[in-house]
This record gives sequence, structure tokens and C-alpha cells, in this order.
Amino acid sequence: MAAAAAASSGSEKPLPQTADEVAAELARAERELSRPQRLAQKVFECGLHDSLVTAAEKETLRKEILEEVEAQEMSTYYQVVCERLGWPVDAALLERMVAKNDAKIKEFDAAITDARENYGDDELYERVRVKAKYFVQIGDGDRAGKAYAELGEAKVSVGQKVDMQMEQALLAFLLDDAKEAKRRVEAAKELNDKGGDWDRRNRLKVYEAMSLAWGRQLAEAAELLLSCVATFTCAEMMSYSGFAWYCIVLSMVGVERARLAKKVVNAPDLLSVSAQVPEAFTLVRALHDCRYADFFRALTAIAPALSRDRFLGRHVALYVKEMRVRAYSQFLEAYRSVTLEGIASAFGVSTSFIDAELARFIAARRLNAKINRMTGIVESTRPDSKNAKYESSLRRTDALLARVQRLARSLDV
Repeated sequence: MAAAAAASSGSEKPLPQTADEVAAELARAERELSRPQRLAQKVFECGLHDSLVTAAEKETLRKEILEEVEAQEMSTYYQVVCERLGWPVDAALLERMVAKNDAKIKEFDAAITDARENYGDDELYERVRVKAKYFVQIGDGDRAGKAYAELGEAKVSVGQKVDMQMEQALLAFLLDDAKEAKRRVEAAKELNDKGGDWDRRNRLKVYEAMSLAWGRQLAEAAELLLSCVATFTCAEMMSYSGFAWYCIVLSMVGVERARLAKKVVNAPDLLSVSAQVPEAFTLVRALHDCRYADFFRALTAIAPALSRDRFLGRHVALYVKEMRVRAYSQFLEAYRSVTLEGIASAFGVSTSFIDAELARFIAARRLNAKINRMTGIVESTRPDSKNAKYESSLRRTDALLARVQRLARSLDV
């Protein structure tokens, strides 16, 4: 017995002992869970212009994608990727994967039949769900939807229904289907509000945040991510370092400076991974410390990473514009008036560039300032908040009176 136990213990992987070993094991587990989403990121990068991703990088990505697709038997997803990227379909590879899929599905069907004949609802649910999750694994949205619909008719708990919606949301993220992802996330939230738990709610915040980021609602996405910095458990979507990167980058869009310092710049949880996301931390620290020339350089440095990200790559122009507006607004808040030369010097750009930039944003009413071209001075014009609230109240009152009058006329008739 002792020899057998020793042999058994010797064949098993030893448990991590040190803090570094534990951290490495957690990182490995995160990477394993987020494999499908990292695959989707590689596919997105392969479809970018050569100016963003070189031909050599694309060839490396192509090999990695094909290896992952074959290892996970992703026959349906392989066809989707080939169609999206214009790759020729390897008929032999597809045939091998389809054969493996068919064999697995037969096994699942046999297990489901056995559960239906010999076991109860719980066993039947688990076996049908295994089949549904396999369709998610291979990227087959149609058959996954049918399998989950079958599960939805069973007597299952609210938490299990939430899990089914979240798994389908993950498939939508994999397939780059923003509308379906949003629909599934909203359905999961509605179910979770009826009787879900804290862990699912916490993970759903990350799902919703990435869905909002896809839809250009960057500030709203940042608020959701900031709310789960200390409680992040959504390893199936991304690693913690990836989460930190999104959290830092998005929070600069709408979080005010004092709160940015507390929630991001000095947040212990984010600081613990600062070495893994150096460009993001350089950017946010430069903005917080009012080092505007460094901020512009950091913004230029991080732009390629933004362009290559599948959630933010479509909105790089908007993001960069919002960052410039934020920096100019933060700078001008400290002055009643300042020369164009002074602003240009602070930002490390030419006077003509800063003149054109400020004029464009002032005309678009994004900056509260005016430029005196005769003296070369920019004057800050801080908005009168009391008058703004008064005018807003008047507009709402007028709208209410108009609705009351229309209602009165309809009642008279």
C-alpha cells in the first residue's frame, strides 16, 4: 500500500508551495479558461491591415490559430475563420475534425438516451449541457442554440439558466457577434436579478463591460470594470492583467481626476500587475501628474495596442480624440488665460498644431474656452452651472406643459 501510494503521489503534479508557484498556477488556469477568447483576438489581428500587423506576424498567428482549432476540434469555427479571412479550406483537416465531432456527438446522444431511460432530471440536464458546451467549444452557434433551448425547457434553477446564457454569450464573443452577445448578457442579468448569486453578478459585469466597449460606450464600460477590481473572477473572458489593461485604458475616458487617483493610479490590486501593463500605467500616471508632453508620447505608444484589440480597435480614433480633449480640458481648468506658446510647450507640440486643435474642439463645444488670435491668448470660459440648471428646468417645464395641453385637448374631444 505504501509503495502504491508513493507511486501514485509521484505520478501526480505536486501542489504549488511558494507564492510565486501559486501565482504561476493561477495564471496558467486563467490562460486555459480564456483560450477561446484569446483565439478570437488572434483571428481579429489576422484580419487587420498590414500596417498594423505585419505579414510575418500574420503567418505566425495563422499557425497558432490552426493549431488551436485542430486541438479543440473546432470544425464549424474553422469554416467561419476561413470565410472571414479569405483562407482556403483544408478539406483533409476539416474532414478529420468533422469526424471527431460526429463521434463525440454520438457519445453524447448515447449518454443522454441512457440518462433519459435510467436516471433522473439532474443527470439528464448535466449530459445535455455537456453536449451544448461541446457545440460552444467547436463554435457551432446553431446547434448550441438548439441544445440550450432544450435545456431551457427542463426544470432547472435560476443559477443554471444564468450559466446557460453566459455560455452562449461567450460563444457570441468568440464569433464576434456583438448583438447576440449583448442580448445574452441582458438575458443573463435579468435572470440573475431574480435569484442569482454574487459570483455570477460579478462576472456578468465584465461581460457587460466588454459588450458596452464593443458598442462605443466606453465610460459606462469603465464604471462596470472599476466596480469589480478587487473581486475579479471572470477568468473565462480574460486574465487579470488583461482586465487591468482595459480598466486603466477605459477609466481615463470619463472618471474624474481625484477618483482616477484613488481607483486606478493608487489602487493596490491594479498596482500589483503594473509591470505587466506598463504602457497603460505610463499613460494614466502622465495624465494624473499633469505631464502632458509625456501623456501625448504615451498615447502615441499605446495606440498600436489599441488598434489591435478586438474590442477597442474599431474605436481608436474616438478614443484618441477623447483623450486629447480630456488633456486639454484638464490643462485649461488650471488657468483663467494662457498663451498658445505656453500650451504648445506643455504638450510638446508646435503652436500651429495646438491652435488648430483647440479651435476645432472649441467649435465643437468640447472645450470651454476662446482664442484671441490678436494676442495669442486662450481664455477659459467656465460654464455657469446655475444658469445651465435653470435653463434645463425651463426646457423640461415647457415640455411638460405641452404634454398636459395635448392631454387636455384629447379629453375635451
